[in-house]
This record gives sequence, C-alpha cells and structure tokens, in this order.
Amino acid sequence: MDFQWLKAINVFFHGCTILFLSYWFYRKLPIFLYFVCLILFIFNTKLLYSLNDLISDIVFLTFSTIAVCQLNDVKKCEAKAHWLTLLLIIFCCLGAMICRRNGILIPLALLACLIISLNSKLNTCTGLNLTKNTRLQYFSIVFTSCSLFWIYSMFFPNGDEPHVEYLKENLSVESLNSNFWHYSFVMVDFFKGYPGSKFLYGMSLPFLFLGLSVHFKKHFFILLYGFFTIVLFWLWPYEQGLRFFYPLIPFYLYFVALGIKEFPQKLHAFSNLFSQGFSILLIILVMNSIKISYSYRKESESNATSSCANEMYEFVKDHVPKVNKVFFWKPRVLHLFTGRISIASDEIFQLQNKDRVCIIKSQDVRYSFGKRNIENLIVDSPFEIEFENSEFLIFCFNRNGRDSLL
Repeated sequence: MDFQWLKAINVFFHGCTILFLSYWFYRKLPIFLYFVCLILFIFNTKLLYSLNDLISDIVFLTFSTIAVCQLNDVKKCEAKAHWLTLLLIIFCCLGAMICRRNGILIPLALLACLIISLNSKLNTCTGLNLTKNTRLQYFSIVFTSCSLFWIYSMFFPNGDEPHVEYLKENLSVESLNSNFWHYSFVMVDFFKGYPGSKFLYGMSLPFLFLGLSVHFKKHFFILLYGFFTIVLFWLWPYEQGLRFFYPLIPFYLYFVALGIKEFPQKLHAFSNLFSQGFSILLIILVMNSIKISYSYRKESESNATSSCANEMYEFVKDHVPKVNKVFFWKPRVLHLFTGRISIASDEIFQLQNKDRVCIIKSQDVRYSFGKRNIENLIVDSPFEIEFENSEFLIFCFNRNGRDSLL
C-alpha cells in the first residue's frame, strides 16, 4: 500500500476547495480582502495537518462548501439555473451526505427555506424572495439528492452507530452547558500558531457579527446551514474539535471580511486610520501564515506511518489470524494497514480467546481502551504482552478456561 497516494486524495480535494473559493471570494470581496481570506485559508496549520491524515473532513469540506455556496447563489437568479449547475449541486449534496452523515443538514436547510418561503412575510423579511422557479429548483435538489443517497445506502450500508438513540441516552443539561462554552471558543484553534490567538479570535468577533447583520438577507441560506451545524454539535453529548467545524471556516472568513469592509462606512471619521492599521495587521497575519506553513514541512512524519507504527502493523499481519479481532483506538486505520478485524469498544467483555488489545503508550488510557485502568487490566485479567516498542503495546487475551473477563 502506498500511503502517499491515499493522502493525495485529501490534497486533490483541498485543491478543489481552494480553486472554488478563489472564484467565489473573488466575485464577492475587494481584492485585498480576497487575497487575505484566501491566504489565511490556504496556509492554515490545522487544515495542512489534516492533509496528512486519512479522514473524511477535507473531502466533506469540498462537497459542502461548493453545495452551500452554489445554493445560496441560485436563489438570486430569477430564471432557472443552468442544468449543469443543478447537477453540480446535487452531486455535491450527495457527496457530502456519503462522506459524513451531517451532510443531511444541507438538504434540510434547503427544505427549511422552502417552508419559510411559503409564508409571504417570512419570505420577505428573511430576504429569500423565492420565485416559483427557484422553489421548483430547490425541491428538485432536495428530492433528487436524498433519493440518490437512499439508493446508495441500500447498496452500501454505513454500519454506523444508532446516533439518534445514542443522543437520547446521553443528552443532558451538563453536556449542553459544557458544549456551549467549548464551541464558543473552538475557532480559537483556527489561529493556533499565531501570537495572541485568543486576542485575534476576540477581535474578529465584532467584524463577524457586523458582517452577519448587514448581509443577513443576502446570505440567509448560508446562515441557516451554519446555524443547523452549530446546533447539531451543541446537542451532541461529546465535545468535538475544530475539524468538525471545517465546513464553517470559509464562511467565518467571508463574514469577517464583509464586516471589515463595512466597518469604515460606519465610522467615517476614522475610516482612513482604520484601513491603514488593519491592513498592516492583516499583512502580518498573512506573513505569519506563510512562515507557519513553511515550518510545517519540517514536522515529523504522521504517527500512522511512523517506523514504530509500521513495526506494529507488520507484527499484527504476521502473528494475528484473520479470525481474531484487535481492539484499537483507531480501528479503520489498523484494518487499512493490516487487513485484520479491528474495533473500538468500551466493553471489555466483548473480547474472545486470542483477541488482542493494542495500546498507544503516550495516550490517555480512556482513549485507548475504554475507561478501564490498564495496570489493573494486566494484573486481573488473563493477558500477556505479545509485542512492545517505544509507542505501542499489544496484549493477547488467553481465556485459559475462564468464561469471562469480569
């Protein structure tokens, strides 16, 4: 397996996102802010690090960005949109739903727009002003993309957990409160590597809200999609990192840029001073972005492809029969590199004779194998160490006539 070719998938889709945003930002922003937004997006360290991982976030970012931007622009056309545009939107909606299940928020936001537009007052105050042609286009996109996704799911079931049941069982006031404060500052990570990242994030908020308020009607669909995304992760019991908010980063930059554009018009007396001072700050941010991205080239290789990880993969392929499972924090990665059955589970009693448990030494135990203490696991249970290097430990479970670990 050539891991570099697998990572090239992320690079290809990220390049598609950059090309599309280059076109979209250019049509909507002044040239200086256009270059600033584009450079901050291209050289963002979080996004660059994600290109080194086999994750669906980058591909989802591409599909969702194109779909949401195109859908927001479709409503401005009085005439019917070109059939190629509609096909592109349907394809991107389908791709987003296949990559991540929260891609369903795109047709859901579209459906919400259709419902809102049925009320003449709401249709006007939200700025939708959907014509009969646009309503028909919206409905065809929702119906076609969801129907194709349903057909896809019939042939390729995702095998995911029952997310709705999981949400019902774990949703609590404590999780809502914790998520609210966590997600209020999650975009701080976007400025990771910059001096004063919290200050930069705080300084961006007034311009973000100004851009949102002034352009609320013009970009109502984008705001509705963003609102649905934030609410979804706010309700989800466990906190997620910035990578789950990648689809909102282009719009975060866009509305901050719109706020910066509008601000001098609100304060005419200080417009020149503001423009000069902020231009200097933005230039510094751009230069720092390029510096950070250059230093990224010198970073060590990914943990998934380190020499210790490759040594562990070779051991699993040589010593673990295909009928046995390997309990590991990242089961898809292990299966990809070894071809062995791998699962991540908090339930230790699921282990059967000759199953293995792989532990990452540097990681907190609860992320490697549930919440059970590994030291007690070794002492109290029929485990024996089969493999060890500086990064990984592999234990083999030998039942020895015992019916259960518990």
